[in-house]
Amino acid sequence: MASIAARTYRLLPYPFTDLNIQEAIDERNRLLASTDGRQPRPRVRSKGAKLFLFLLLLFLLTIAISVALGVTLNARSEASPEQSGGCSATTYKFDCYPEGGGNETTCASRGCCWNSSLVSPSCFYPDGFGYSMDGALSAVSYGHSSATLSRKTNQPVQYREPVATLRVDVYLETQYRLRVKISDPSTNRYEVPWPTRPIVSNVSNTLYKVTTGSETFNFTVSREDTGLPIFSTGTGFIFEDQFLQISALLPSPNIYGLGEHTTRLRLPTNITLTMFSHDTPPLPSKPTENLYGVHPFYLGLEQDGRAHGVFLLNSNAMEVQLQPYPSITYRTIGGILDFYFFLGPGPDQVIQQYTELIGRPFLPPYWSLGFHLSRWGYMTANNTLAVVERMRQKGIPQDTQWNDIDYMNTDLDFTTSTSFGDIQGLVSDLHSHNQKYVLIVDPAISNQQPRGQYPPFDSGFYNNTFITNSSGKLLIGKVWPDSTTVWPDFTHPNVDQYWTGQISQFHSNVQFDGLWIDMNEPSNFVDGSVDGCPISGLEVPPYVPNAIRSSLGQTLTSGTLCMTANQNLSTHYNLHSLYGLTEANATMN
Repeated sequence: MASIAARTYRLLPYPFTDLNIQEAIDERNRLLASTDGRQPRPRVRSKGAKLFLFLLLLFLLTIAISVALGVTLNARSEASPEQSGGCSATTYKFDCYPEGGGNETTCASRGCCWNSSLVSPSCFYPDGFGYSMDGALSAVSYGHSSATLSRKTNQPVQYREPVATLRVDVYLETQYRLRVKISDPSTNRYEVPWPTRPIVSNVSNTLYKVTTGSETFNFTVSREDTGLPIFSTGTGFIFEDQFLQISALLPSPNIYGLGEHTTRLRLPTNITLTMFSHDTPPLPSKPTENLYGVHPFYLGLEQDGRAHGVFLLNSNAMEVQLQPYPSITYRTIGGILDFYFFLGPGPDQVIQQYTELIGRPFLPPYWSLGFHLSRWGYMTANNTLAVVERMRQKGIPQDTQWNDIDYMNTDLDFTTSTSFGDIQGLVSDLHSHNQKYVLIVDPAISNQQPRGQYPPFDSGFYNNTFITNSSGKLLIGKVWPDSTTVWPDFTHPNVDQYWTGQISQFHSNVQFDGLWIDMNEPSNFVDGSVDGCPISGLEVPPYVPNAIRSSLGQTLTSGTLCMTANQNLSTHYNLHSLYGLTEANATMN
């Protein structure tokens, strides 16, 4: 409409909106009279004249309205999607106001489309919203090509600090594995430091192909043999400092993964799942709530029975929205977008290809696959052994007995309580019956013991292996025991020696067969620290994923550490969901 009005305006000799209609009639009569030198003729009263005047007035009024409408439209923001027909042409509607509570005005302020008749989303991105690609992908080395992306300048900022220039790198890693990485080439943004699998030879006869669009950047990963797109990105691509979003159409609604959550195995395609490790018991009433683990991987089962996998290597707090198209939208509040695609084609092959990248599961000891018994509250070695004896008397198979923190001396890691009794006698009895014993260990270490009397703290303190706050001092919170504690930084280069030393020393006293590592989300009985957390964009980011907004009081620090806490590799904001993994690695080492 704006372009039509503009063309009409250029055809007009003067702005009719400024011209009085009666003056136009008088001017016309004057001009007619001046052609033969006579005085202006009296106003004509015939039916023909009246019809002429009516049509002239109608014509002038129509033009005046058109010009006024054109001026109004042209006065609107250049980003308004209605001007280009972007709203009416948008087939796939990706949510432009995912935090909820938007209205037509706030939606328009983001350059997005509003349709209140839609239940969800009412506010959605117009076609063409995102970045443009400057030329085609160009070869960097064998199996590796890249291109530059430029943010469209007529788009409003969505949250905070958009990145103007990006780089997309495409790596043909193996015949069945593809990597697409989108990053900021001008800033050293946080990236998950592992895994890395360098390309060692030229890859041919791949099971996939990659195509890109440049006017509005998008990429599509398809099967080479059938051309079936398995991941095809669309409008609404955002890359800001603390808000990254990308949406893609999927070939089938059969989607599995994206844990950890309590919803059904085959995911509904009208759900938003949050991933940010949190010490929350799984509740069927909260199927989308973020739980202990984070696994940003899904397996897609195609209509012909073939399968593929998609893994986003990003450890920041994120949410994933599925829509019935079917489609997927990733929103993460840090890092980069680093995608891996696995082409299978069988589901078992997809998992093999995925674990080839992230690491194979360790081969478990045979006894760990047997019958185990565990609970809190045995309180003594004799009570524990009495339960084991009853199991034997009733002929109930039992391979392993576990103990919770009730074996510890005032809940201190790497200690045993005298009130618990003869723990080594319990272990010896189990071993004499070809049974195994597992103990719990929490990562939080008490800092309240007298110096020189509690090696788990003293050793970690002297080796600088504990997490610090934004001021460089020990970050202090509360776990077990119910006093103040600190946390080992399992990304610190000294931590393996420290953690292995504590486990080895404890094992010399109690010959356990396995360790139950718990509370490593990491969990904290206060929010952030006993001293609170500083006012910071890391503590209060511009966007917080769905379940955290609704369940945790809109704060990332609820029941865990400050996001500004310092670890060797980065801030806790970036590393939070890797804490359990890094502890597991240190424990296995």
